[in-house]
Amino acid sequence: MTLESILTTGRTECGAPVTSKKRLLEHIAAAVAADNSDFDADELFNELLARERLGSTGIGHGVAIPHCRSSRCRSITGMLLKLEQTIDFEAIDDEPV
Repeated sequence: MTLESILTTGRTECGAPVTSKKRLLEHIAAAVAADNSDFDADELFNELLARERLGSTGIGHGVAIPHCRSSRCRSITGMLLKLEQTIDFEAIDDEPV
């Protein structure tokens, strides 16, 4: 397994134009599903949202690591995003992401 297999060019983005935590999770789900046919965007969004309801994945200092478990996932799958503007993510330090 290589970093390139986890973070493909289709799942790496700089300047993502999202304005809220919910829109970010939708954006992630859509991008991952578009890049990997194993995933369904709506199902993945609901799994990401369910994980966030357990507690924010905003770890502080402007960083969040939204994640979830999915029965459709056959290998480690990731996405790297830098947002166009910071958003409230209910992070542990109350700083925007």
